Amino acid sequence: MNIVFIVDSYLPAPAAVGVCVMNVVEAMKSEHDITVLALASTPGMKDVHSIEGEGYRIVYVKTPESVLRARSIERLRSGTSECSKLLGSIGLLSARFWRQLRLVCSENACDPNLVEAYYKALSGLPEAPNVIVPACMPFESVVAASKYKDQIASTNVVPMLFDQFADSSTIYRLHLEKRVKYRANVDVEREALSRAKSIMQITWSDHIADEFPEFSSKLVRIEHPLLINRRAFVQKKHSRDITMVYAGALDRDIRNPAWVIEVLEKALNTEDLKSIVEFYVPSSQKYLCYFKGKNPRFQIKEAVPYSEISTVLGNASCLLSIGNQTIDQKVSKIYEYMGYGLPILHFAARLDDPAVQDIEKYPLGCLIFKTDSLDSNCDKIRIFLEANSDSEIEYETVCDLFPEESPKMIAQIIEGCA
Repeated sequence: MNIVFIVDSYLPAPAAVGVCVMNVVEAMKSEHDITVLALASTPGMKDVHSIEGEGYRIVYVKTPESVLRARSIERLRSGTSECSKLLGSIGLLSARFWRQLRLVCSENACDPNLVEAYYKALSGLPEAPNVIVPACMPFESVVAASKYKDQIASTNVVPMLFDQFADSSTIYRLHLEKRVKYRANVDVEREALSRAKSIMQITWSDHIADEFPEFSSKLVRIEHPLLINRRAFVQKKHSRDITMVYAGALDRDIRNPAWVIEVLEKALNTEDLKSIVEFYVPSSQKYLCYFKGKNPRFQIKEAVPYSEISTVLGNASCLLSIGNQTIDQKVSKIYEYMGYGLPILHFAARLDDPAVQDIEKYPLGCLIFKTDSLDSNCDKIRIFLEANSDSEIEYETVCDLFPEESPKMIAQIIEGCA
């Protein structure tokens, strides 16, 4: 079967949705002809990149905005002069400005340049795919797949919806702007999803029931396909200290680390727990202010390449997870963490955090609620670390507890849609 996945960031630096798609591709590549359409993350990427010996290929697409952003990030990372880094900063600010200007001036949040880039790549494939699996975000992937379906009726479109679009809390800077353009964005969703054969989703069921009840029969409930045995990729190092690691994005509004750092700093202020706390965060310079004046054992570092992250996480004593301030999506990082079988401290900003039930089910999970007192949270962390910092769970045990998190589950759904 010829299958095309459409995603935002992919190798060599995949974000959360890219990792989900990559895991599903790995589960399917031996039996199917796989192509991945992805947004180029560095300016020097070739348009088509074959993964030799892996059985699939990646087709990279570009837009003017993505090229400016990629070049600016490259200057910031590898610039050898202050002038080069300044140009990188200016370029990045320009990319953000043009994005915000487009959002303000456009009827809806859909980027026509990105839709066209994906559609052009689909149209340029040597043969029509049997199934297209657009992963959201970005929702432009679903729109492009729908547009292609209009031309090639035999191709089935099976969206994999992770993040919200019309209901997103992060696309628009102002809540008023979201409200004003909400109906226009819902119309984009309706038009695109009407072409889908099935709709794989995690948090879209209520939204679809409210806005498109006629699509309810298409819904297939999934979880993040992140549970794979990650110990196989770990190069073990030995340390006597307790090393606590957070790896992922932060956001001042959605995932603010201030209260987490406050709790950890007090909890670890004891000679009994010799610990290091490391945060690996994209655009880490934006969050240095949260670590200023803190104990030097608290370190914030730039996110490491995907090829190195397994060694960083696999050598931790405990993995840190931070829940969102909103409940429109579940933090997927915990399922990636579970693949290491290590203790997980999840900081929930709200009692109805969607990840709470799964952390409670995980034998080495500990929940820290923002609504609880500082002292009780500190005591809870100390007791948990003293009891579990050297503990691990077998991968097979985790799989038995969370079979729905396996990429094979989604592979079976896609195969049934041919």
